[in-house]
Amino acid sequence: MTSVRGPRVGEFMSSPVLTTPPGGLLEEAVSRMAEENVGSLVISLDGRPTGVITERDVMAFALASGWPPGRVKVREAARGCYGVIGPDGDLAEVARLLIASRGRVVVFDSGELLGIVSVSDAVRAFSTLGVEGPPVSSFMTRRVRTLESTRLAVEAMRVLRDERIGSVLVVEGREPVGVFSERDVLTRVLHPTPRMGAPLSEVSSGPVITIHPDASARDASGEMARLGIKRLFVEEGGDVVGVVTARDLVEIMARA
Repeated sequence: MTSVRGPRVGEFMSSPVLTTPPGGLLEEAVSRMAEENVGSLVISLDGRPTGVITERDVMAFALASGWPPGRVKVREAARGCYGVIGPDGDLAEVARLLIASRGRVVVFDSGELLGIVSVSDAVRAFSTLGVEGPPVSSFMTRRVRTLESTRLAVEAMRVLRDERIGSVLVVEGREPVGVFSERDVLTRVLHPTPRMGAPLSEVSSGPVITIHPDASARDASGEMARLGIKRLFVEEGGDVVGVVTARDLVEIMARA
């Protein structure tokens, strides 16, 4: 595949960086993440990052300890790791760091925290390159995890945690009716009112966005960037035959 090295990190990173102190309250951090619609906050002490609290960390804590968390501090729940890069790094380099850290990449220059790069930032940058990339059918995940809309949010959260996946397809019979993701855990289940016992029909997102297996990686990245989403379900002949995620696209960038 054609090189995906440009643009430079400083051109597509997210800035300013949303931070939280390690001693801040976890519930307040989750409220901020939900209200800002972000999947993580950088844990910062004296202007330097010491960790990252992610939506996956929050979900794991809620399942282990219940919700709301009371006076629990951010540092007690944070498990996220991060990579470090300078603003002149390229897309392929940051993609490799995103894969290696399984998290976010913070952008430093001369000791100053300038920005952060998520998989969504990388996908948005990739969509501007004009590189077609391989067809979706060659890198999609063919096993699509589904749950009936009557199942409870807490059950779906356990599936996400135990199977280490970012979302499930919500169905009624054979009909896809929504998606339940880690972001929905933040914005629909834990905040503003705890709803872990709600059915998925009440806390999932829609509509289900699909793409054809013959579409290119560029097509997939463009659709994700346009809609601000991290996954597309692959549809052929009226059936969902796979799913492609932002992380799948980042893995393609990392191999370039």
